[in-house]
Amino acid sequence: VNVSSLAGIKIKPDMIHYATTKSALISFTRHCAQAFAADNIRVNCVAPGLTDTDITRNGNLEMVEHLISITPMNRMAEPNEIATVVKFLLSDDSSFVTGQTVPACGGRC
Repeated sequence: VNVSSLAGIKIKPDMIHYATTKSALISFTRHCAQAFAADNIRVNCVAPGLTDTDITRNGNLEMVEHLISITPMNRMAEPNEIATVVKFLLSDDSSFVTGQTVPACGGRC
């Protein structure tokens, strides 16, 4: 399971370098899934939105508040909420899922 970002899905003209690397990771996931599917190796990706981390808490408060305000769930994700998506993708419950990017973004997709 690769971890990208919502920035890899949405257009972010103010974050071109970051968004491009996250988009590349999504493409890498899809290509690897195709290449390894015959060996029963699943490759997926999670694209978190704004998540409550040290970086977020110590970052630009105005930007964080703005991102929260445009998130339909009107809050940040807790790290464990992203971890549960990863856990699902690693489990047998997702045995027929490969090549996918799962946004965990509170509805911002």
